[in-house]
Amino acid sequence: MLSYRDVLLKYGVILNEAPTKKKGLALVKADWKAKKQQIKDTLDIDIIDLGIEIMTISRKRFDMEKFLETGLLPIGTNYSVNGLGEVISLFLILVAIKKDSKIKECLDKIMGLWSENLGSMTIFNRETFLNEVMDNITDLKSLTLQELFDYYLSSVFDFDLGELLGFDSVLTDEEFDIWKDFSNQYSIAITMRYMYSDLYNRLKKSVFGDYVE
Repeated sequence: MLSYRDVLLKYGVILNEAPTKKKGLALVKADWKAKKQQIKDTLDIDIIDLGIEIMTISRKRFDMEKFLETGLLPIGTNYSVNGLGEVISLFLILVAIKKDSKIKECLDKIMGLWSENLGSMTIFNRETFLNEVMDNITDLKSLTLQELFDYYLSSVFDFDLGELLGFDSVLTDEEFDIWKDFSNQYSIAITMRYMYSDLYNRLKKSVFGDYVE
């Protein structure tokens, strides 16, 4: 049975052996369109889609095998171009979940708890958000509203969420260790935006109302 790793390694070879990156990507995308139907694991499909997106956005060809081992692109890569850094972050998040299904189970539990208790929390009221932002960010002009929101969301997870949800009483020791390891390595904002979008958008609306998409 094909795995995301098998497919992406093959596509890395195709891209590097093609006379141009454009022709290589055309071959990769044509093969993937035909092969996608053969893969039953939706997580593998999502990971491969993101891997191809990384190949497409990155201006340089790169060693796919090395990237899969390290999660790093060549020195000098501009991670800010066309959201490349965010695509890579999401790719690595999904790979981590693929390797350990307990991560997804733990995230589902935490997000479910937050969703259930959202009505009793004031931490995402507009006034609380604005006060925290004004107190902790000195150069507001350099950040978009989206970036400000994601920064605040991540800080809540880092410093307040465990106390708000009573992690000590609702998570097992194993779940707590899984959670801490995951949150120390990966972006919670990106995780929520793409995997728990309903909760993410509810939080965003509670801060900005209907004025920010």
